Amino acid sequence: MSEEPGVWIVLQDTTPDNTVLGVFATSDEAYEYAEAVGSQFENGAITSFYKVGYKQFSDEFLAALPEPKRRD
Repeated sequence: MSEEPGVWIVLQDTTPDNTVLGVFATSDEAYEYAEAVGSQFENGAITSFYKVGYKQFSDEFLAALPEPKRRD
């Protein structure tokens, strides 16, 4: 598992659209799934890690945000 925030993607590259088959939190989950479904595709299934960034806000910043407006 990576220390960086991100996800593991399982995809196939047999067809031009490179269909995503699954999104997983750990490499173990992704590899297990790729092994299970890979035989269904001519080129098998591949896995890759993608960084997913996020921004962490302080409690003070969040408290200063205005209340959301209601949509009635």
